[in-house]
Amino acid sequence: PQNLVNSQTINLPEDVDEVFPEEVRDYFKNVATGGMQNSGFQIAYKKVIPPASKSIFTNPYFVSFCKLQSINELIGRFIKTPAPIINILPTLNATASSFLKENFFNLPESVVIVDIGAISTHALILYHGNFTLAANFPIGGEYLTEHLSKALRCSFEEAEELKKTNNYLTGQRVNAIFQGAVRHWLKDLINWFMELARATASIRGIEYSEDAFYTEMRSKTMIYLCGGTSLTPGFIDYLCEKSGIK
Repeated sequence: PQNLVNSQTINLPEDVDEVFPEEVRDYFKNVATGGMQNSGFQIAYKKVIPPASKSIFTNPYFVSFCKLQSINELIGRFIKTPAPIINILPTLNATASSFLKENFFNLPESVVIVDIGAISTHALILYHGNFTLAANFPIGGEYLTEHLSKALRCSFEEAEELKKTNNYLTGQRVNAIFQGAVRHWLKDLINWFMELARATASIRGIEYSEDAFYTEMRSKTMIYLCGGTSLTPGFIDYLCEKSGIK
């Protein structure tokens, strides 16, 4: 279930024997889930070949983990489906792969790709061209449309069309309710970044500082938006104004 999966690139140490899958799996589980081996996590991993010129890894694996209960619930939903389930591809991974193909040699040190879906937002952090961390939070474009619908006292469908053609964030038709919904989305996104930074600092055994986090985000990180909501008039300008991030 891609809405419930977290992924990151992890370097497998030389002293972990790749001949024994359980040893590798236990190492990834311990690192990726912060030592929560008894919390019912399912781990999936695949060895990747790092780009030679920019890789910070010597033996990288792309590791995804999810609570086993979530997987069982998803299987339960599909168990009576008559159509065959052939393959599942998280859209964010495909987006990131396409982005790297086009931009690899012009990448800043840190890149965040944010895919704003209808009901949730997915974000993936790339560091020196490597998939580093990925997760999501349950606010998407429909949340913004619902607030605009209430503000304009119109139907959801009408608000969706108006959102695409009018600037309710920075233009002459500024709407405070719609601005508030976007700020709520932005706050959740920033909080997600901060949680990742805090978790990464804990794993690496280094000190975490919110001031250092904001400094790095504003000076070294470039955020790229995709998904239909990213084309909302005034959306990017408003986000830059409120966050100070490019």
